[in-house]
Amino acid sequence: MGLTTRVRSALGLVRRPRTALTRLAAPVARRAAERERLADEQAIPRADLDAATVSVLLTVRQDHLHVTQDRVDRLRRSLPSSELQIVVSGYLVPEKSPPWRWRAPALDGATWAGRGLAPSWEAAYTRSLPLLRGATTVVVDGALEIEPVTVVGLLDAYAERGGVVQAVVQSKDDVVVSAGAVRHRPGDPYESLFRGFPIEDVRLAAESRVTAADQPAFATATAELAPAPRTGHQATAISAVTGRIPGGASFVVAGRLNRVGKVQRGLETPSDTALLAGLRPAGEAAAVLESAGFTVDPSRSLRDDDGRSTVIGGRIDPRFTVVEGLPRLRWSIKIAASAGPLGDTWGDVYFADDLADELRELGQRVVIDRRHSHRRAVSDQLDDVSLVIRGLESPEPRADVTSLLWVISHPDQVTGDEIAPYDRVFAASARWAAETSARTGRRIDPLLQATDPARFHPGEPVDDLASDVLFVGSTRGEFRPLVREAVSAGADLAVYGGGWADHIDPRFVRGPFLPNDTLSAAYRSARIVLNDHWADMAESGFISNRLFDAVASGARVVSDPVAGLDELFGDSVVQVGSDTDMAAALDPARVWPTDAERHARALAVGAEHSFAHRARTLLEAALEARAR
Repeated sequence: MGLTTRVRSALGLVRRPRTALTRLAAPVARRAAERERLADEQAIPRADLDAATVSVLLTVRQDHLHVTQDRVDRLRRSLPSSELQIVVSGYLVPEKSPPWRWRAPALDGATWAGRGLAPSWEAAYTRSLPLLRGATTVVVDGALEIEPVTVVGLLDAYAERGGVVQAVVQSKDDVVVSAGAVRHRPGDPYESLFRGFPIEDVRLAAESRVTAADQPAFATATAELAPAPRTGHQATAISAVTGRIPGGASFVVAGRLNRVGKVQRGLETPSDTALLAGLRPAGEAAAVLESAGFTVDPSRSLRDDDGRSTVIGGRIDPRFTVVEGLPRLRWSIKIAASAGPLGDTWGDVYFADDLADELRELGQRVVIDRRHSHRRAVSDQLDDVSLVIRGLESPEPRADVTSLLWVISHPDQVTGDEIAPYDRVFAASARWAAETSARTGRRIDPLLQATDPARFHPGEPVDDLASDVLFVGSTRGEFRPLVREAVSAGADLAVYGGGWADHIDPRFVRGPFLPNDTLSAAYRSARIVLNDHWADMAESGFISNRLFDAVASGARVVSDPVAGLDELFGDSVVQVGSDTDMAAALDPARVWPTDAERHARALAVGAEHSFAHRARTLLEAALEARAR
């Protein structure tokens, strides 16, 4: 037996090559699965419901069966096992040929429903209903990367509101798939609310009522769950089931819930409307959108790349207000970080979050687009200002909005052609800004990186975070030179970051990640903090964000050389360029500024180089560009 066959067998999925015989057998297999579904529904009696138990109905399509145990494990972390029941039901999908033979593998902590794969999602859901024994049920599909925070958030919202509550679902690119099904007027097609929007727009909504759920991520009373109609379309079936549950439907942002794989079309066909025509009177869409700061103009509409309207027959625009005499503009901050959890630890994410918060303090509306959502087919049209934080990615500048570029890293990749279309360009290096302006004839203003003094500030050391020589960062695929020099100098390291086990003694590795909200305490609790730069950044005078954060925390820092460090940070930062320099810098007998002197320097850096100052500069630039 080959490796692939053994792996598929271990997963419970054994499949033979496609032949004329297997193609003829496919309809037979589907009919057999349908007969089994009907037999299951008739043979399994409904259990008494237990108020102390939460049932989770996990549906899994045939091409996601390999993630079943992973999804079960995630669900089990949400509640104590004594309070949780997990029922799993697999189903076929029309575009895939059914497996020739399928065996339900043993699951740790869950029970399979049925003796095979159901012919559709509706059948998989319906045949599981008699097995549910908890008074409350959470329905979720294996295509969703569920986390415990989502289950807890759903249950909390349901306990408070009743009815049915759907978690907001995002795509693998982090844009919203749906916050529930709505329609603007009775008789209009149903739409997935906020489809194609950034999650920030949903978080602003004070109203959360929708017509029904339309994604397999909802919580409700088990007793209210009815069999799903056979629609062949998951979203339609879910809306038909949940739209009639007493107490109404609502949505909640419960952590990040990403949907992997292809997302089915929205609820916009006449057949969908006919099937769902008996649901409650519509009108929720306008109320929710207005509570999120939008107004509805029925004479215009937003459309996606396929030409479909995304919000119930109406154009939606930001509501403009005046704060401190400034117009409220809608900003899109575009960063290089990956979408989903993999990108959450990128420094770009924290940088953009801090800048966005300060822009909001100035009355601005801000969304953040990571690498794979730099162009949002639907909601791009709402933006007024596009700010690119230039890192590893170079998004194409938009001609239909005010466009700003802030180069903070990898200057060697930035060309004159790239910066030419932008309305204003900034760089986190005075040297590079001057040299590039002279070379291209384009105005480039220096705008250094920044810190958040509310998070990074001097204070008392924390014993649990104490260290001698601290470094925070991954290997970036290499033995970073500054860390190598510290090892050669005999440093007693404390390293947080990925990939270090192959380069340094494992006893020096404290963990793969240090949460951002503990960084300041870790910096000021270390005797020495190490900081380095990408080679092109150091050569071009780009000073890293970590230096601002560490010095603002009152730390003593050892860094590789970069022009301008002395003027900014004084003796709080020592620059090294060799093993000898490193040994001298790390010498416990070295004289550093006193605690009082470092405290004063920390407060000065926080006051003069805050994200609040950077936000004000960028807003002034945007207003100036828009006035031309």
